[in-house]
Amino acid sequence: MNNFLIRSLVFSIFVLVIVPSAFALDVGYVVRNPSLIDSNDVLIKNILVDKGYEISFLDDVSFDSNNYDLVFVSGEVSSIEGVFDNINTKTFFLSNSAAKRAGLGFSSGKTTDKYVDVDDISQFISDELSLGLLQIYSNTDDLYYLSGCKAADSDSIITTRTSNTKSIILTVDENSMLIDSGCTDRDKSINERNLFFGFGEASSWNSNARDLFEKSLRWLINGGRIDDDGDGYYSIASGGDDCDDSDFDINLGSGDKDKNCVNDTPVIESYSPSSNLNIFENAEQEFQVSVSDDNINDVVISWKINGGIVGTGSSYTFKRAKGSYILKVEVSDGLLSIDRSWTVNVKDSSAFTCSEMNGNICNSNQICEDDLISVSNSNSCCSISCSEKPPEFSNINNLCEVEDNKIEIKFEDVEEDYKIGDKVDLRLRVDNDLDNEEFIVRGYLYDLTKDNVVERIKDEFDIEKNGFEIRDYEFDIDGDLEGDNQYSVYFYVENEDACNSKDVSVDIERDEVDIIIDKFNLDNDKVGCGGLLEVDSRVKNLGTIDNEVYIKIISSKLRINEETEKFDLEEYGKEDEEGRKFLFQVPENIESGEYKIRMEVGYDQRKESMEKGIVVDCKKSSVIEEIIETIRISNDEQVKVGETGEESVGENNFSGIKKFFVFVLVLIVVSSVGVVWWFFRG
Repeated sequence: MNNFLIRSLVFSIFVLVIVPSAFALDVGYVVRNPSLIDSNDVLIKNILVDKGYEISFLDDVSFDSNNYDLVFVSGEVSSIEGVFDNINTKTFFLSNSAAKRAGLGFSSGKTTDKYVDVDDISQFISDELSLGLLQIYSNTDDLYYLSGCKAADSDSIITTRTSNTKSIILTVDENSMLIDSGCTDRDKSINERNLFFGFGEASSWNSNARDLFEKSLRWLINGGRIDDDGDGYYSIASGGDDCDDSDFDINLGSGDKDKNCVNDTPVIESYSPSSNLNIFENAEQEFQVSVSDDNINDVVISWKINGGIVGTGSSYTFKRAKGSYILKVEVSDGLLSIDRSWTVNVKDSSAFTCSEMNGNICNSNQICEDDLISVSNSNSCCSISCSEKPPEFSNINNLCEVEDNKIEIKFEDVEEDYKIGDKVDLRLRVDNDLDNEEFIVRGYLYDLTKDNVVERIKDEFDIEKNGFEIRDYEFDIDGDLEGDNQYSVYFYVENEDACNSKDVSVDIERDEVDIIIDKFNLDNDKVGCGGLLEVDSRVKNLGTIDNEVYIKIISSKLRINEETEKFDLEEYGKEDEEGRKFLFQVPENIESGEYKIRMEVGYDQRKESMEKGIVVDCKKSSVIEEIIETIRISNDEQVKVGETGEESVGENNFSGIKKFFVFVLVLIVVSSVGVVWWFFRG
């Protein structure tokens, strides 16, 4: 063996053994339930393991992120609040909801497509692409995005093809300013890179999606390609071709054949399945490898079973009778080689547990959307990951029991996040492939937690065969809805021949600060000059925190300007409402007409107001004038009666006594009114 071959073998051993252990990174992977991993997270985890990363699945509860070099956040996790601090942690967000709440963007949403738009090719992640459309899914599937304002100094690299404001890949570099409470509030500077990656359905990824994922990961780790030794060649770890980026003399441009990186050992970049298998007898199972080498044209891939060659190429289809087999793939460039082996047990399925068959046992809240496997320990062993059982909508009478795809229902650009007091705006498209052209549409905003209908709508229209109809609908999000509940929008479309339905989950949250005017009533819509006017008011706290509030009643033309002391309103659901009554006397020296009275509520440096009108009729006597007039008329009548008979003098004397008591009565009435007016004014 010549000296070159010996040196090559020694270097290969160094690369294969020493380098991975020296540069392997610890990755924390936050999921909703570590015992029930989503299939997309499993695929991504396998890619990371193939790259030499150490993966730890973590529950979405508080942990020390300092124990990990970077942290992935699963698309199943809606928030990292209280879990870890992304400001000081390299964070790879697969969840648009968690990224939004962490301050990367203001809003989030989801669409379906297999194409995206390359919006920026000046960055490392996309520098090998061209601007414009790029296919990243093998078939149409869900894409997740951040919309609205973004973190300061962030870069939107990949967007939806319908809008360049909807970012599917968004990078947030060190020292960028995250969004705090709103678009104008960016005061949280991050010390480590953050990245949002919205290709959420890993099972649909093509090679473009895989490349973007790997380059996004490299950007998060080191910001892109790296040339540590300054020789003008980038390291392999950062996407370059320098096999030793710590030595200036070792690179592809070296004239020394021992330092030109030509004869490295082939690398198995990825393989599937990821582990040993138990499979059915005579069932087909495909094995695949993806390899790389400096001289890829010289690489030979061989498949062996129990030592004998059974195939060549990057894939092999295994099919055998009952037994235990060792399947090995060998990758050689003629001088150096690498291999990977699987143990394959071929048996009847009933001999294995569900986990041994790589299945998943579904619980009562889950369903299996593929074949059930007959195994030894369960009757609900699913061949794929179990899916959450769809909502039952038990309080909706119009449910489509047998759905007909000849009526196609689509939700277009549905937002997923709403606040109490918002409206759920929805665009519905219905395509008709039936002869019957008359359709009835029923829509529901449904509280899944309480299992009841919040709001419903009904619509009717005609669609000719092979045509479609697009309608916009909206649901009010009432202030009494619970922000912690789960909600869904359900639509049911039918005609005499068939029906179909579709639902989508919506996230409804309650703002921290949200005070409303719940009552503003006047005791009368018409009052006389000098008359009394009572105002009944009430305010309510719809927010999640306590607030100090004051109420003010204002009418400059009626010379009304009364303000309460500040009082406390507790958060929604506790002592969250309070009322105040006011009593005012309308000035006597004003003109008849309609006047405006405004109720103003102040809280947290904000104001809400409401106006109402009242008619002032100065032809109508004041309260006191009406009493005096009544007494005068009564006395006049007594005098007239007295004048008609012989006892007229006596009657007149008696009426004088009456007048005295009437005068006392008037004084009492006037005093009482004054006391009441003074009390309410105070």
